Amino acid sequence: QIVAESDYAVAWSLYNGVLGGVLILTVAAVFHQPWIGLAFAVGLPAVLAQDVLRLTAIGLGRPGLAVVADALWVASMLGVFVANLFGVREPAEFSIYLWGLSALVSAAILAFQLRVAPHQSGILDWWRTDWPARVRFGSFYSIGQVGYIFITLAAVVTAGGAAAAGIRGALTLFGPIATLLSAMPVVFIPHAARTGTSRGDQWRLLSRTSLATSVLTLVAAGCLMAVPARVGAAVLGASWQETLSVIPYIGVACAAMCWAIGFFTFFQAQDESKTVF
Repeated sequence: QIVAESDYAVAWSLYNGVLGGVLILTVAAVFHQPWIGLAFAVGLPAVLAQDVLRLTAIGLGRPGLAVVADALWVASMLGVFVANLFGVREPAEFSIYLWGLSALVSAAILAFQLRVAPHQSGILDWWRTDWPARVRFGSFYSIGQVGYIFITLAAVVTAGGAAAAGIRGALTLFGPIATLLSAMPVVFIPHAARTGTSRGDQWRLLSRTSLATSVLTLVAAGCLMAVPARVGAAVLGASWQETLSVIPYIGVACAAMCWAIGFFTFFQAQDESKTVF
């Protein structure tokens, strides 16, 4: 059943990837960045398909496969980062194309191992099944991303591009915490479905996880504040000083988000999409 669902989901992700690519190209043309827009548009379908397949692997109880596929993707981007540290400079488009190509390789490995292939016949009937929940859950995740965009735009308008770069830099430094948070529903919801535990037991597990991740986030913020300026500049370049000034605020926000994600995950596990939305 999970594989059959994934066959449709991968096809749907490819359609969305193409549509998203067209929108990206349009925006890129408006801002006179057509080549960067093209690079993102080409890679987007593979990135979305990889994300679906990664969730499929976890849903099938094969998280190790998801880790290996993601690690291969990370390794290619880490290579670009290390090359930059040693003074190698390449166009931004090169990094984006490599990002998309690595996602394609990762997705192909997952699809082969999981025996998943895009399935189009009856895809509209598939989407209409539980469509209100699909729209609400999809809107929930989309709204979260729109919020980040508004934060960046507000920084640009009120404090300039350097402040926006600082905020983005701080969010990047908290990326590992964000990854842990994004993994919470991915791991917990299949676990809750398989074990059939009570709501009380589910919340006790989630509350402990939220407490641990929020404390970890605050500790991480303190450690980042103590990073030597030379090291910070090597990682984030000229935006390091701006980043340093907003780390305490982003740290507190991320710690609060640990609890918010815990609540969201709990209601998602109960299939209460209205509450989540």
